[in-house]
Amino acid sequence: MGKYRKYGRQRKRSKRRLKRTLFLVSIILSLLYLITAVYVSIQIEGRFLELSVIGTRVINTTLFRVTYVDSSENRNFTIKLQVGSESTDFIIPGGEAGKAVKPGMSKLVRVEREIVQPNIIVLGERVNVTYPAPHINTSMIGRAEDYIVSHYPLELYFIFTTQLCNVSIRARSIGASFIEAKFLYSDREGETSEVPLNCREDLCEGAVGARCITSYDLVSDLTYLGFLRLRHEKGRTTLRFIDNLWIPATMIAITLGAIFIAFKKVSRE
Repeated sequence: MGKYRKYGRQRKRSKRRLKRTLFLVSIILSLLYLITAVYVSIQIEGRFLELSVIGTRVINTTLFRVTYVDSSENRNFTIKLQVGSESTDFIIPGGEAGKAVKPGMSKLVRVEREIVQPNIIVLGERVNVTYPAPHINTSMIGRAEDYIVSHYPLELYFIFTTQLCNVSIRARSIGASFIEAKFLYSDREGETSEVPLNCREDLCEGAVGARCITSYDLVSDLTYLGFLRLRHEKGRTTLRFIDNLWIPATMIAITLGAIFIAFKKVSRE
């Protein structure tokens, strides 16, 4: 009889340990699912959006620095920037030898072609000297190119930045519906702004206005298959559990249900 009583006590202790283990497992898994809901997202492969960004292409040319190789205090220089049929002038005052200044002068020049080559022309009384700058791909919005011109007694440091002005936006969803969308952009001062878009089911439209931009992104929330909520930003579409709380809630319910059934079975034995 002592042997059976000892065996019974061991079974009771084992059942208590198993119940405690199941309880701890349920808590740990529930916390894990909650953390998953807050922090985890899954990238969805496939094309869900077509984005069209239309505007006027320009090159923002900044005369960043002027270095005086020799004294030119009594003389001003006129520098012409020419891109195709468009041109603009920079007026540089004279300075003393060895001096370097940052004028911070910027000029916008409209361009039409995708690949252009600016020309820097130093205007003179008798002869104009032309310096061909590097080719610039104007479709790469925000791309900056440096160019240094050495024309005695000056050394000129230019920065060419491609921009898009008077921007209008059209976004069309493929197989999904828009909930909301906004257009994020940065201007030449580096400030980030946003424009809410007007959306109706599979189409969103909007405009930035007269400002020029150096970078942009479309951030939108979509519904797919009528019940999945997706987020599109930085060119990627993701399923975020925080936007679809029913998924972790279902996982928690299934897990706790399985643990409850196991708990009941242990209790009956």
